[in-house]
Amino acid sequence: MASYKPHTFSIALFILLMAATASSAQSRRPTGPAAQLPTRVYTSFQKDYSGAKLQSVRQNANNGQPIYELTFIDGGTNKRITYSEYGAMLAHAEEIAPSSIPLNVQGAIQLQCIGCGIVKARKRTEGNNVSYEVTLMVGRSRRLRTEIFNSDGTLFGVK
Repeated sequence: MASYKPHTFSIALFILLMAATASSAQSRRPTGPAAQLPTRVYTSFQKDYSGAKLQSVRQNANNGQPIYELTFIDGGTNKRITYSEYGAMLAHAEEIAPSSIPLNVQGAIQLQCIGCGIVKARKRTEGNNVSYEVTLMVGRSRRLRTEIFNSDGTLFGVK
C-alpha cells in the first residue's frame, strides 16, 4: 500500500482546484459581440438584461470618453442601451407600440401631421428626459417622416 504525505496530497488538491477555477473562469468569458465589452459594461448589461440576446456592440466617444452602444432583443422587443466605460447606463431606447405613446404626445403628433399614421415608435430615456421618436406615413403620398417629441408633447426635432 502506498504511503501519501499530507503536504503532497494538499499540493495536488491545490493544483486541481486552480485548474478547475481557471477553466471555469474561461468558460464564463463572453463570446460574440459581448467579447468587445469591458468587464464593467458586460457585468452591468448582464445585471440589467440577463435574458437578452445581444445583437451588436459599437464603441464610440462622448466628450472624449469611451461609450458603448449595445443593440439587443429583450422579450421580443428591440432595444438599444448606452453605457459609460464604467458600466453606468447613459441612455436607453426601445421600440414601443404606437398605442403606448402618451395621449398628450399622440395629440401633438396629430396636430403636427394631420392625417398621418404612426408606422413605428421608439421611446428614449436619457437621465430624467424621455422622448418619443415616431415614424409617420404622410397622407396619400405614403412618404415617411420621422419626428421626435418630448414627453410633454413638444416637437423636439425632425429626421
